[in-house]
Amino acid sequence: MNPQQRQQLLAGLQQDGLLDADRQAQLQGEQPTAWWLQLLLALAAWVAALFILSSLMAPLLLIGNGPGVRVLFGVLLLIACGWLFRQPGAFVQQLALAFSLAGQALLVFPLVELSDQQRFDLRTLASVAAVLAAMLWWLPASSLHRLLCSLLVLGNLAVLIEAGNGLAVYALLLAGLTAFGWLSRADWCVWPQARFIKPTLHALGLVALGLMLFGHQALQERLWQFYSGGTVTHWLPVFYRLGAVVLLLAVVWRLSSTQSLQQRLLLLLVLAMVGWFTHAAPGFWISAALGLAAWQGGSRLWSWLALLAALAYLGEFYYSLHMTLLHKSLLLMGVGVLLLAVRGWMACGMRGWR
Repeated sequence: MNPQQRQQLLAGLQQDGLLDADRQAQLQGEQPTAWWLQLLLALAAWVAALFILSSLMAPLLLIGNGPGVRVLFGVLLLIACGWLFRQPGAFVQQLALAFSLAGQALLVFPLVELSDQQRFDLRTLASVAAVLAAMLWWLPASSLHRLLCSLLVLGNLAVLIEAGNGLAVYALLLAGLTAFGWLSRADWCVWPQARFIKPTLHALGLVALGLMLFGHQALQERLWQFYSGGTVTHWLPVFYRLGAVVLLLAVVWRLSSTQSLQQRLLLLLVLAMVGWFTHAAPGFWISAALGLAAWQGGSRLWSWLALLAALAYLGEFYYSLHMTLLHKSLLLMGVGVLLLAVRGWMACGMRGWR
């Protein structure tokens, strides 16, 4: 957001009664930090955190290297990060973030060792990490810290669910929540809880896009053989694909609410036909759905991120087809021409042409 847009936004909020004059003057006087300066401050904070942690860990190692000592050090780091998050300054916020991640690691691994000395249990590790990250999510911290805590919670839940039917439901549920969140952003952006919702929404989308990899047949086969020595059931990838297509159709139906019923039904029919040809790429459909929802929600970052994810999944689909290069190119070109034709027809309809 450039300075002119920032001033216009603050003026609009003041006219709507959401900001008083004193708060508006305070926000107008604040200048956002340049991105390169934020990057330098973050780098300096992480280097400083590395030196601080090393200097504090050395005396503790003289006492002992057992799990109890590391748990104590982890608790002290989390207490310190809770205090640092309440202090102003980008450098201090990055330092607190480093302390938080280091404290979580020092707490999780020793607790797993104390619970089971004989073998490494991944499920126990994921359970402890998810609970700890969920507790730290409520700290009055930065958006980046809430984003990382949300990623830890959602990622560890995926580890607990494991590959299979449950993971498919989990991935589609996260994608649906992300799309719903962006489509309803105009409602929750004025809530006091918006500072919690937005980073969580980012984490939901990232995990959903990553889990869509499990909907591809080749990866499913490799994972299933690794975990169980068998082969994946044929309907499981189909479940991913149907869920992805249904989500995209639902998002398009919501976004085309101003169009006539004939146009909306034709658009859904065309998308269903395209989905039939590209059914082996559920990640592409999920990326498209999240990109459209984010565009409606006004998130430029997620619009580009979803576009990059869609291109990556489309590239994977392109190279997974057992066709000649000519047939692959003709297939994708035909799909593109069909979508452009529908887009042109709808644009004409919006201008009153038939």
